[in-house]
Amino acid sequence: MDRMLDKLRLVDAYPKTLEDFRIKTISGGLLTTVSCVLMLFLFGLELHYYFRVDLMPELTVDVNKDAKLEIRFDVTFPRMACQLLTVDAVDVSGEQHFDIKHEIFKTSLDLMGNEKEKEPVRMKPPVNSVAAADGGSNDTGKEKTGSEVGKSACGSCYGAESDVYKCCNTCDEIKKAYFAKGWALRDYTGVTQCVKEKPQVVPEEGCRLSGALRVSKISGNFHITPGASYEQSHSHVHDFQKIANREFNSTHVIHSLSFGEVYPDMKNPLDGTSVVCSQINQMHTYYVKLVPTSYLSLNGSNLHTHQYSVTKHSSKIDFKALSNGLPGVFFQYEFSPIMVRLRETPRSIGHLLTALCSIVGGVFTVASLVDSFIFQTSRVVSKKLEIGKYAQ
Repeated sequence: MDRMLDKLRLVDAYPKTLEDFRIKTISGGLLTTVSCVLMLFLFGLELHYYFRVDLMPELTVDVNKDAKLEIRFDVTFPRMACQLLTVDAVDVSGEQHFDIKHEIFKTSLDLMGNEKEKEPVRMKPPVNSVAAADGGSNDTGKEKTGSEVGKSACGSCYGAESDVYKCCNTCDEIKKAYFAKGWALRDYTGVTQCVKEKPQVVPEEGCRLSGALRVSKISGNFHITPGASYEQSHSHVHDFQKIANREFNSTHVIHSLSFGEVYPDMKNPLDGTSVVCSQINQMHTYYVKLVPTSYLSLNGSNLHTHQYSVTKHSSKIDFKALSNGLPGVFFQYEFSPIMVRLRETPRSIGHLLTALCSIVGGVFTVASLVDSFIFQTSRVVSKKLEIGKYAQ
């Protein structure tokens, strides 16, 4: 038994020196302390890395075309008032949503960017729009001024008279009559009701808009622009006639913009985007390419969202030259046919143990080399100093 133990002792790769032959130095103690602190720091980094998950991406074809897409946005216009701005959505199928108010919140800001209201104002559809949707047969949906004038006179609708709109005593009633006919009223010259109305003077203030839109999963756009929006002759029209000052500063800040839910550590390219306009009446267009994404977490929940890339374009709108476009911000989006599936996977415990062993071995090896260099250098220097003393 003793012979076997003696043979086992011969293969010891870690021979021990006697305590009497060990030399302990101050530099060695300092180096040992630094090595221990460094190892603890590296241990912490490795544990932090271990408790995070890996994302395994997979590519597949997107077959879920009938789902609805929820667009969430939070945009500030420091130089345009809330009463000017409307949110509209249009897609390639021809579906249009004008002046969206459901789930849209507006907060008025002063020129310093401070909120005027304590809480955002939730926009509600006006009563008149409900009456018009019901056919307009109920006179209670009209403005009081139009009803009072209608008792004494019946204003002309300039050829747009119908069973619903027999009299037009206000400019808004004329617009609704033309809208019901599907006609375009682009020139108000000679329209007495519109000439009598004074243009609206909009105060100088800012606005923060936030909310969500639900749109079909097909290419389209949504935009935030000044002026009342409606459809005439199958065209999307914004009316600036009632606005006195038609100089719009479309400086804006996109605090956040997401298409669908947000998964952990998701980064959207337009979040935090700030654009300062040096000119008035500028149109800013963001061309967004959406990539459907499915995020499968470790607990089995599946989150559906969209990643996106974006390109930007801006142009100057000249109303006198009848330029195409509107001042404001447009988001043109289209979908990729490829879907990305992100799957969370846990990290291996074997990888953690291997890394910890590597840290210990690597730090001590490097520290021993540094300590040996310092020790040998100090011995050589001390010997030369002693020789110099004897020579004197």
